[in-house]
Amino acid sequence: MEKIKEKIAIIGSGNIGKAIAKGLLESKVIAPSKLTLTRRNTDSLNEFADKGVKVTSNNIIAAKFFNNYTCRNSTKNGWSSSRN
Repeated sequence: MEKIKEKIAIIGSGNIGKAIAKGLLESKVIAPSKLTLTRRNTDSLNEFADKGVKVTSNNIIAAKFFNNYTCRNSTKNGWSSSRN
C-alpha cells in the first residue's frame, strides 16, 4: 500500500540514491510514477525506468516534478537546503 502521496525526486542517483529509491519501491511506500531519479548517465537507471520510475539527466525537469526535497552535500564547509 502506497504511504507517500507526494512526488519525490532523487537528484544525483548514484549508489546511495539508487539504494534509497530501491528501498522506497521495495517497501511499497511510494508508487513508481511518483518517483523521479536523475543522473548524468541514465543508463544505470534503466532498471528503475522499467518499473515506471521517471528517469532523466535534467535536474531542472526533476525539480519541477517534486513537492518536497532535502539536499545535503558533505563538503568541507557543508550546506543544506530544503523546501516544504
